[in-house]
Amino acid sequence: GRLLPRKYRGPDFNKRAENKVAKLLDEKNKKDLLEYAEQVRTIERTQGPRARARFERKARRDRLIKKAEKKIRLKQLKYDLLKEGIDPVHDNEGRQKIFKYNTGYDLADFDRTREQTERMAREEGVEYATFRFRRMLNREMIRLVVQNLLDRGIDPVLYYDRNPQVFREIQKDSFKGKQHMFERIDEVKKNIELYMSPEPPRAGEMSVKEEMKKYPERFKKKIKEPIRSLNKVRGRAIKKAQREEERLKEDIKAGKTLDSLRRFVKLKDFKERQEDAVKNALEKAQI
Repeated sequence: GRLLPRKYRGPDFNKRAENKVAKLLDEKNKKDLLEYAEQVRTIERTQGPRARARFERKARRDRLIKKAEKKIRLKQLKYDLLKEGIDPVHDNEGRQKIFKYNTGYDLADFDRTREQTERMAREEGVEYATFRFRRMLNREMIRLVVQNLLDRGIDPVLYYDRNPQVFREIQKDSFKGKQHMFERIDEVKKNIELYMSPEPPRAGEMSVKEEMKKYPERFKKKIKEPIRSLNKVRGRAIKKAQREEERLKEDIKAGKTLDSLRRFVKLKDFKERQEDAVKNALEKAQI
């Protein structure tokens, strides 16, 4: 029989923008890698192998600290979004902010993306056409759920990562119409007041409110904003770098110079070109 053509949905401009950003970031990473390798060679040539070793140790430590800080700041961003009722994955505004934080690029700056359409609608004052307006009830529901989690001493970001189905259900509810959403919001508010949870307990189970009265010690924990643990995370990253440095010293003393370099520097192209020179330099350096 005749094959019918698949329904044509048109080009996905968001996907095109994301692919373009991925290429830009890949080019930047390659450029940074080459610049770093050149900087390492220059330091060794002008200041000697010990200076180069010190530079590499500091660079490694800085990378670990930066990685740890970025992780905690991302968690803080998710925390702030959830408190506002914005889903970091299913809400356009949430996805946009997470993408911008991870890449440094705003999808609203790329032609014909959903985010650019949203920006134009806001600038022209067409509020009813914005995602923010259309998802107003979804966000109200998420705010209720997140505030309830905080009141119970539960980390909303951790809960979101482990229970994505709860938030997917909220998105599905929005397709059933505004009246259904209004009814669900009223129902959730009532359940929180009666049971201290968005849903009533199952038959034979104790409600959260009853548990809080019977076992108050379980609910004493107060959730702090993730950013408050930044100094602690930074300290752990520094200790990790110090442990790696100590392991590197031990490997060098044991004659495992080249393997240690591979693990420590992690620059494949640089290592292949400089393998012999670096091996000799590290054997002479007292690090």
